[in-house]
Parts: sequence; structure tokens; C-alpha cells
Amino acid sequence: AFIRATPSNGVLGGVSRNTREAILLCEASGYDIVIVETVGVGQSEASVKDMVDMFILLVQPASGDELQGIKRGVVEIADLLVVNKADGSLLEAAKQAQADYQNALALSRPLRASWTTPVITCSALLHINISKICESIRGYHQITLEDDTFKERRRSQATSWMWADVMDAIGHELHSSPKMSNLLLDLEKRVASGELTPKAGSKRILDALLKKTSIGP
Repeated sequence: AFIRATPSNGVLGGVSRNTREAILLCEASGYDIVIVETVGVGQSEASVKDMVDMFILLVQPASGDELQGIKRGVVEIADLLVVNKADGSLLEAAKQAQADYQNALALSRPLRASWTTPVITCSALLHINISKICESIRGYHQITLEDDTFKERRRSQATSWMWADVMDAIGHELHSSPKMSNLLLDLEKRVASGELTPKAGSKRILDALLKKTSIGP
């Protein structure tokens, strides 16, 4: 199953608040492989990392992705890195990108002792190395099953999903009431002007949210 990037208010990268439920629905329907797409805006990669069993970073050569990926820290969280468009006039650029990413990964700590993140060049157009990517995915899955990190990651995902839902619910409550919205605007102005410290402002918001103090008329 393939879950496309779905635009959503307040959520970057096409990873919506319902993406987790979509993954569970696909698994319950019998799909053994579920691919979740992001549009690559930085924060979304970290978000989807907490939703999936394997994080694959797909880049293209000669586009500046090498530098941007390294700068954003996305490379360090990838379980597999794929350089696409390794064909025609971009073949040499793809090989250079592969070497650059391999060098970057060599300087970072591996995510787990039993797995070294591969960097694979491929061509979707010519179907080059597609089978190699599939083999790498299967190999990673088998290793995580054998060392029990698959179950550990699923348990971690469950708790991460719970807290993400809590934060979403809090955000919804903060903006669902006109009185609360007015309070937020007032506190923002007072904090910006220096009348209140950020800590004092946040405490008043939490107190109002927990109904410990009155929001006012």
C-alpha cells in the first residue's frame, strides 16, 4: 500500500494527523508493506521516523540535496539512502552523490550496531538496482526481527503516537474557544512587550487550560 503525502493545516511535509490511522488500516487490511510518502521539508522526516519501521531517504543527484540533507540532519536518521536518476548524463553525478553520502555517514554514529546504512544508486526509469533496494529492505527487516528491535520500535511508536495525540488535543483546545484565543493573543502581546516573562505566560495558559483560573469575560 502507498500512502501519499496529504496536505493538512498546521502539519508540514504531507504527514497529516491521520497518517498513523491510515497505516494501521492498511496493515489490518492485510498489506505487509506500507510506504508512507513525505515531501521533504525537514521536520516531517523526523515525524514520519516515529511512524514507520524503516526510514528511507530518496534523493536525486546534482540538485543540492546532498548539502541540504546533511545540514538538516536527515541523513543521520535514515536506515537506507537511495540516490535516484543514476542514468544518462546524471550517472556520474549520482556516483559522486553516493560517495558524498557514504562519507557523511562514516562520520556519524550508526543507529544500531547490527546495521550500517547502505547508500544505493538506482534508476527508476531504467529499473536499475530496484531489486537491490528491495533486498536491502528485506535484510533490514530480518535483522530487526532477530535482534528484537522491531518489537521495541513498535512499542516506542505506540507511546509516541499517544503523546502526539495528546499534544494535538491540547492545541485544538487552545484554539477552539474564542475566550481562549483572546487570552492567547493578549498573553502573546504582553510577553512580546516584556510585561510578562515567557514562563509566566506559559503558566497562565496552562492554568486556563486546566480551568485553574478564569479566562475572563
